[in-house]
Amino acid sequence: MKRRFASNYDFDLFTIGAGSGGIRASRRAAAFGARVSVAEQRFLGGTCVNIGCIPKKLLSYAAHFKKGREDSRGYGWSFGQLAFDWRTLLDGKHRQIRRLNGVYGNLLNQSGVELIRGRATVTEPHTAELKGRTFPMIAATPSSKRRQRRDPRLDVGWRRRTKKSKRSPTARQGPAASMPPAASRPRAFPARQSCPTPTCLGCRPRRGAPSPSDFLHTSQHATRH
Repeated sequence: MKRRFASNYDFDLFTIGAGSGGIRASRRAAAFGARVSVAEQRFLGGTCVNIGCIPKKLLSYAAHFKKGREDSRGYGWSFGQLAFDWRTLLDGKHRQIRRLNGVYGNLLNQSGVELIRGRATVTEPHTAELKGRTFPMIAATPSSKRRQRRDPRLDVGWRRRTKKSKRSPTARQGPAASMPPAASRPRAFPARQSCPTPTCLGCRPRRGAPSPSDFLHTSQHATRH
């Protein structure tokens, strides 16, 4: 059920920037009955859709086709002469981005959000300006230059009984509280000195990523012991 907002302004919410976050926030507010407007100077969808994730992936896919073709020869595939056209790739990329821009535009229209083309600027602490129009605003951002004090409610699962005592679990514990003590839990691997292999994952710490042979030795080691 939509809520009716009582306001003397043109809009209940004025969003600067039609990126993914701005579009989502505007649509959600409009779904609750707010009068919403979005100001965007360039393109709908923000950085990810237009100059970030999406075009990067399209160009990356295009580069991988050549490598995949070379690898496919060992699997019985054969091809004729290979040719690449840069302009065709760019045209396809632009076509896909325009399609996504249209999707975002349709979402705004269907939600009843007004899209205003242009660059909106904050001219005063509570005023935004766009194409000669002035919009009263409230900066509803939680960011601050000051470091917030630590909230004791965020210390989930632990508390201090006295100044000298160590941390102890609270009465309300999660699944980890039902685990047996470390001494009574079965060990996945024996002690370090029981295995002569220096690269065993269960016997000594190892720097860097383990190799497949290390995992093979680890499984054999656990089965043997």
